[in-house]
Amino acid sequence: MKIGIIGAGAVGLYTGLNLLSQGYEVYIFEEHESIGLPMHCTGIVSEDTVEEHISRYIDVEDVFLYKTNRLTLNIADKYILSKESRHKVYIIDRAELDRKLAEIFIDSGGVINLNSKSRWLDNAIMSEKGEKYLFDIIIVAKGAIGAIERRGMVDILPGYQVDLYSEKEEWRDTINFYINKKLNSDFFLWTVPIDGGKPIYRVGTATHNNPRRALEHFIGDSLSRNIMNKYHGHIVLTGPITPFTEGNVVYIGDSAGQTKVTTGGGLRYGFSAGDILSQVISENEDLEKYEEIWLDKWGREIKLQEIARKIYLKLSENEIINILSDLDNVGIIDKFLMKGEVDMHARSLLRLLIGAPKSVRHLTKIIFKLIG
Repeated sequence: MKIGIIGAGAVGLYTGLNLLSQGYEVYIFEEHESIGLPMHCTGIVSEDTVEEHISRYIDVEDVFLYKTNRLTLNIADKYILSKESRHKVYIIDRAELDRKLAEIFIDSGGVINLNSKSRWLDNAIMSEKGEKYLFDIIIVAKGAIGAIERRGMVDILPGYQVDLYSEKEEWRDTINFYINKKLNSDFFLWTVPIDGGKPIYRVGTATHNNPRRALEHFIGDSLSRNIMNKYHGHIVLTGPITPFTEGNVVYIGDSAGQTKVTTGGGLRYGFSAGDILSQVISENEDLEKYEEIWLDKWGREIKLQEIARKIYLKLSENEIINILSDLDNVGIIDKFLMKGEVDMHARSLLRLLIGAPKSVRHLTKIIFKLIG
């Protein structure tokens, strides 16, 4: 069987490697001249993502930038919550991850066509140069652009990130999340350490309302002079974009909306889709089975995340502070950080709320009334 994949990002390459290991002939078409560029992702991944997926093909030390379990949430400098989680998260070099996966893909017999912007029709992939390739299955792994082509910009936020040098003590060894609804009412801002030896950080945000302006205001003039790199991209918060299959064409990763609705992170969900899809193909199942299995695994979690995002968008900063204070006072946040799963955070929190004191359950009822 001959399979074509459009997009040489991490999910497309990972899926291609799975299929090569099962004996299929796999070709990947990438519109850019280089693998891993332009870089869009912050690079935060869970331990489970590393252990279950990345480590299958590469040594994580080859793409490792930093690892921490320290988290801080700052709400407009009015409320600061700093905690340590049982789970450490990895910050990886996403461009290098893509390049390593591409090297292994080629060494395993796969073919990558670079600088090949392509479209598909029925069982054919056609390049802008007029070349036509026939395949039994076509997998679309175009990232956020694929989601935009299918969905438009609804629930897809333009993002802007920079790498910069900073001596801010509160950023050291900590992933910081900042909620400031005057700067960004759509999402949060973040700082992530990316160099264990130097105080260098990736700082970003995403919003429909000029993310660059919001980030520059957050950083300020003094830190703006320390910027080393700038990145533009999109964060997909759509939830699953169904159907995942149209005839012999299959959508995967961000192109299928397989991301966290709360944070936009997508590697775990996309890699899981790659595992499920390759299994469905190898077992000669109907391709529609892939959507069914993936939604059975992740669908309920994403529905809960959609509720959480609706709550976030409707609450004021002071309401968020009151809710977090109540949850922290009864130990819910500490229990969540000790027992919760990074990639199933909504379900983990819901389980804790169900067993929470009556005062917190009453608060939960108020929240759900806000979203109707």
